[in-house]
This record gives sequence, structure tokens and C-alpha cells, in this order.
Amino acid sequence: MIVLSEAFGGSLKMALLLKRKLILQNDINGATVDYFIEGLEFLSSEDPHLPVTIVIGSSGGSAEAGLRIYDAVKNSGLMVIGTVKSLANSMASIVLQACNKREIYPHANILIHSIDVTRNIYDVKNRLEEVTKKATYFQNQIEGILQERTKMSREDITRIMNMGSDGKSFSAHEALEKGLVDTIL
Repeated sequence: MIVLSEAFGGSLKMALLLKRKLILQNDINGATVDYFIEGLEFLSSEDPHLPVTIVIGSSGGSAEAGLRIYDAVKNSGLMVIGTVKSLANSMASIVLQACNKREIYPHANILIHSIDVTRNIYDVKNRLEEVTKKATYFQNQIEGILQERTKMSREDITRIMNMGSDGKSFSAHEALEKGLVDTIL
């Protein structure tokens, strides 16, 4: 039997979990990773054949945490539907790419952009090389995921990523055209 941690302490999160819905909102961080891993394991133990919906309304967060959630969703063995209700910015757009089915509301947006190394530097003198290597690794992972799951070429993805941390925002229709989602609701 799986025991759920404090991540599910709120009655709304628990009620939605029992309806096979996980919520991706606010900042993507270590606590978000725990919530998703525990939630996916719980839902898989309950019934691995029923679909799970991830409701997305997040401005993104940590690339490392986002890639961990991506891996957890992609390797869960569950049929996962990602539904963007408002925004899937930054790493939230990458989590969406792990879903088997990707949906977006007509007035929702998706933002993809490059990793901003300066946001991750704590000690510039000692950490610049390490942070740059890590950011380059994550950047390559993100670009590979986008190339695999969308209709965009690697060149187009790289061009968008090279726009800097402002990136490019896609309307629901643009996201559908570029293959970032499968359906506009």
C-alpha cells in the first residue's frame, strides 16, 4: 500500500487525485517532483489501465526538476493526458511533451525559451563552468524532447531557444500548428 506524503495534505489536491488528476501549477521544484512521482505511483497502483490527466497552469521552474517530472510521466506506463488551461511556460511546456495526449484551451499559451545561466549562478567565480555545462546539458535534453514530440525542426527549435530567456510564446493555434499540442479544446 502506498502512503501519500504531505504533498497531498490539501483536500483539493486529494479530491483531484482521486479523480485521477494531477495539478502542475506554480513553480516546478523538488516538492513538485515528489508530488508527481508519488501521485503517478499511487494512480498506477490503483488502476494502471485508467488514464491520468495533468492539468497545467505553470510558469515553469527548475530545469532539473522539470526533467525529473518529464521522466516520471514518460516512464509511468500510464495513459497521461496533459491539459493546458492557462499557460505551460518554460519547463511546464516540456512536462507537457511527456504526455501521451496533449490538449490546450483556446486562449492558453505555451512559452519555450533557452536556459538562462545567470539565474542559476550562486558563486560566479567558482560555479560558472559547472553551471554552464549543466545548462548546456539540460538545453540539449529540452531541444531533443521538443524535436521528438513536435513538428519543429532542430534548427527552428535552436533558433527559438537562442532568442534568450524571453523565448517565444505560442497561442493555442500556433501550438497546434507547431505540434506542441494535439488538440485545442
